[in-house]
Amino acid sequence: MHDIDNPTRPRRRLPFERSVQLLALLGAFPAVIACLMLLWLGNWPSLVQWTVSSLVIAVWLCCGAAIRGRVSFPLRTIGNLVAAIREGDYSLRSREGHQDDALGEVMREVNALGETLLSRRREASATGALLRAVMAEIEVAVFAFDDNNCLRLANRAGSALLGFNEIDCLERTAAELNLTDCLDGDPVQTLARTFPGGSGTRWSLRRSSFVNAGGRISSWF
Repeated sequence: MHDIDNPTRPRRRLPFERSVQLLALLGAFPAVIACLMLLWLGNWPSLVQWTVSSLVIAVWLCCGAAIRGRVSFPLRTIGNLVAAIREGDYSLRSREGHQDDALGEVMREVNALGETLLSRRREASATGALLRAVMAEIEVAVFAFDDNNCLRLANRAGSALLGFNEIDCLERTAAELNLTDCLDGDPVQTLARTFPGGSGTRWSLRRSSFVNAGGRISSWF
């Protein structure tokens, strides 16, 4: 049952490829009917009438089915490419089609988007490798935490100060590393405490914040 008293109820729409197929079949329907009427009202042998009628109807239906495939396949291809880009896979490419074709232009733009994002990922990876190489040579302890106070980056001096290697200290929270007090208070202060890998009891601390990939990263050294 349908609620005819509710005019704001959304109407069900046919899928895009099915609506295109239906329009194509409806567009050719008058020509098919006219052809069949001329065939069956004329003085033609029964064999010719049945043969031509079957041929006309078969071609009409086959072309309608082919139109749906020609529309749905490239759209699904574009959808898969966009989904891959959204998930971070920039390596997929599609055939670009004809140079003067609207669909080919869309394919070229999607391919260009994937190529641009892949290039930027490579540049970011190279930049990150350079940053890690530079930070490894800095003798001052440097740490970077995310919004959840989870350690994302530490140089060699910082991990040695905590008594860890450069890999084991990552992904740990400030509470697990006993650094919660370092993320609070004034951004510039003198800290009186001992560290597992440190030789002193008073430390100069400077803390700042910056945005990386949409999140606030708190860093201190």
